[in-house]
Amino acid sequence: MYYALTPSGSEREAGFEFLEAASQEKPSKLRKRCRILAHDVRSEVREWSWLIAVWGKRPGNAIADEESDEEDEEEEDEDGAAWWAFWEVEDINKLANHFAVNGGLEEDASPSPDDEEDGSSGSNAAQRRLRRFISGLRGFASQLEWRITEDKYLATSAPS
Repeated sequence: MYYALTPSGSEREAGFEFLEAASQEKPSKLRKRCRILAHDVRSEVREWSWLIAVWGKRPGNAIADEESDEEDEEEEDEDGAAWWAFWEVEDINKLANHFAVNGGLEEDASPSPDDEEDGSSGSNAAQRRLRRFISGLRGFASQLEWRITEDKYLATSAPS
């Protein structure tokens, strides 16, 4: 089971304002700014809109550091399922690539316009859902990459 929450309303409004200001020829003063979480804060994985949360078993080939390995064994249930968090852009992209490769999809695994049709069933429908899932993971990673960029406001800010 995978969970990804969207940013808050105020962060979305600030993002829209940023896009509007960035598309203008003349720099303008922004009234709102998206918050930027430091790496240390994001690594605590307490801000749900800054991570992908997963409930399930750890894949056999997953690599974990020794500290988290000991903690994870304590938190796993009898089936070996536990909560996992992907909060680094690179890790979220690796997760998307993992699904693309294991699902037998080409590397980009982007949804095509045909993926929106409800016409067929079976493996085609499953592949469409997988493509949309992979696209969602990659979109979340791109958005997160933008959210953690600290110098995004330099080009759009007007001199004070």
